[in-house]
Amino acid sequence: MNDQFNPNDFGNNNQNQNNQNDTQNTQNNPFSDYNGYPNGYQQPPMQQPMAEQPGHKLAMASLICSIIAFFCCGIPLGIAAIICAAQAKSKGNTEGITTAGMICGIIAMVLAVISAILVVPTFMAELEAALNQATFIVHF
Repeated sequence: MNDQFNPNDFGNNNQNQNNQNDTQNTQNNPFSDYNGYPNGYQQPPMQQPMAEQPGHKLAMASLICSIIAFFCCGIPLGIAAIICAAQAKSKGNTEGITTAGMICGIIAMVLAVISAILVVPTFMAELEAALNQATFIVHF
């Protein structure tokens, strides 16, 4: 054995000993057919990342627009949600968020129209009363 330090040999002795031990273990191991896992267990296969569907970003934009449309700007954002969902479907997107974006956009538009029908007459009556009162004050 050489007593001089050689940086290229660093770690090689341990690696060679480990390789020899592994070879001896697999020769004596009755479970060596199972890739080193005892009792027939095998390493699970690697899962491949799912490919993004075409039009996924349009579907996400549709869902986001439709959710925001429930709280403000119902009609314009509802229209934007429906358009984005339709474009995503035309590109071949089959995700559920596309359908959810379209349905929520339609519901947001319907609710915006219903609230406009119910609120506008009340608002107009209040506005007319305020204007009449203001003209009374100006003429007095």
